[in-house]
Amino acid sequence: MKVTDASAIVNALYQEMTGSTDITTVDASNIVDIGKTLQKVTSVDSIYKSIADKVGKVVVKNKLYTGKFPNLLRDGWEFGSIMETLRVKPYTAVKDPSQNPSNGSYPLTDYQAGGVVAKYFTDYDNFEFVYWKPTDQLWSAFNSMDEMVRFLGAIEVAVANSLTVRLQGLAKTAINNMIAQTVHTDFPDTSSEGYSANSYARSINVLKLYNDATGSSLTVANCRQSAEFLKFFVKLVMNTYDRLQDMSKIFNIDGEDTFTKAEDIDLVILSTVANDIKVNMQSDVYHKDLVSLPNYETVPYWQASGTSYDESVIGEIKVTIKTGDDTTATIELPGILGVMFDKNAIGINCEKRKTTTFYHPDLDQTKFFDKYFAQYYNDFSENFVVFYVA
Repeated sequence: MKVTDASAIVNALYQEMTGSTDITTVDASNIVDIGKTLQKVTSVDSIYKSIADKVGKVVVKNKLYTGKFPNLLRDGWEFGSIMETLRVKPYTAVKDPSQNPSNGSYPLTDYQAGGVVAKYFTDYDNFEFVYWKPTDQLWSAFNSMDEMVRFLGAIEVAVANSLTVRLQGLAKTAINNMIAQTVHTDFPDTSSEGYSANSYARSINVLKLYNDATGSSLTVANCRQSAEFLKFFVKLVMNTYDRLQDMSKIFNIDGEDTFTKAEDIDLVILSTVANDIKVNMQSDVYHKDLVSLPNYETVPYWQASGTSYDESVIGEIKVTIKTGDDTTATIELPGILGVMFDKNAIGINCEKRKTTTFYHPDLDQTKFFDKYFAQYYNDFSENFVVFYVA
């Protein structure tokens, strides 16, 4: 089992997701397991040096942030560190001699073992938040016990919000790693020319397919202003939804013969794309079919909002992926509209949260350690499809 300190990466993700920095390349190769100001006042409190002694009313600003990202939590277990997946490969039909027997021997002891593919997921990520709570040094900073309790509660809310945003970033990284891995498999040279000039079963260039089918010359900049293009996109999504339920090897990286049950198909679409569809196709049957899918979700961006929520940023990912035991590749993909996948293709396993405390008698304060531990994984033998424009 390998445990990676994810604190630096989740802090960088936090800066991107909250608009503090522009989008940068996130190193997912060690995160996702692929199988294998203070104003001057006369008197302040003695601990935080920021709460004035004493005003007439204290307003504690704390809102619990729930975040918005796909539910990838899959499973947990108490003992053992490795997740093993086993897939029994399909069997090949052979000639049945019963209806047209001929003279000769028919051995009953010929033995041929079936094929089994085993994968092991062994990597985990962890980080923690450390904070202090005073015992009674804040009595001069508040008018009542209730005010002080609300302030101490705000500390816990701030910690919870800090965790939620970072978990949101890790979940997005798990999806983005799978996007990058899928497209990199179809476009190994990662050139923008190939990315825009082709379309495959797993990496679907909606703009190319639409222009080829209709003789149009729409561009990345204007295609989503066309109701006909949006209708074409939704039709592709619905067709793919049907196709994933049939036994096939073309929708997963490993090329395994597999299928996805309808209830296990997840669809995640960029929210601005979903809003374009809603505005342009609100009364259209295609729109109603799309939003009625059982596991339909939207995200405001794939990796980062940037500093302005520019459309070119929210639809883009920049990820370093693992391409071999000791090799990586940096993938930059713009124009991502949505993804459709088997729920078993991406997940979070064995999530553990624990808080431990230590009371410091000299300081008369308690130190808290909020610890987080989990496995983020991509399974290349499960179906995963990317829809994009280029």
